[in-house]
Amino acid sequence: PRPRVQWAFVYIAIYGDNFVTAGGKVAAMLGQSGMGAIAQSTLVYPVLNVGRLIGVAIGVGSGFLTLQTFILADQWPQPVIGGIAGFAVVSVALSCVDAGNKCVYVCYVEAPELLAQRIPELSEAFAADERNKVQDFKRGVTNKVGPVEQSSAQAEVKEVEMIIKP
Repeated sequence: PRPRVQWAFVYIAIYGDNFVTAGGKVAAMLGQSGMGAIAQSTLVYPVLNVGRLIGVAIGVGSGFLTLQTFILADQWPQPVIGGIAGFAVVSVALSCVDAGNKCVYVCYVEAPELLAQRIPELSEAFAADERNKVQDFKRGVTNKVGPVEQSSAQAEVKEVEMIIKP
């Protein structure tokens, strides 16, 4: 699934939200809390991709080993099928690691004080990142100023006297 959908599934699994509500929370979390930028800069995703490539290599190697006992007219299908099978098996196994990683980020955004109690080193590392805006996000402060959203500063009300002439 698409990356934002995967984050929405984390909200659905943890809080039991419906998909639309979870999608709204994901958009707010990734856009305003700063955790989206922190999550993108970690080494988790490149390491998972390296793991998948290793799975492909093992599958291709297994395919070549089967050629020693089963000789076919064409020698390319066995390594290709082995590579596809290796990628699929390793991807399924690593999806648990990916889901756990996303869960840690969501739990930190939703309740940073609980993560600080349970894993203080990780909480301190998140808090030390200058892109972290979780405390502002929890207070409802946004960086967007537009017709619908306002910043945390109070809006000024000015009275204007208008004279309309016919």
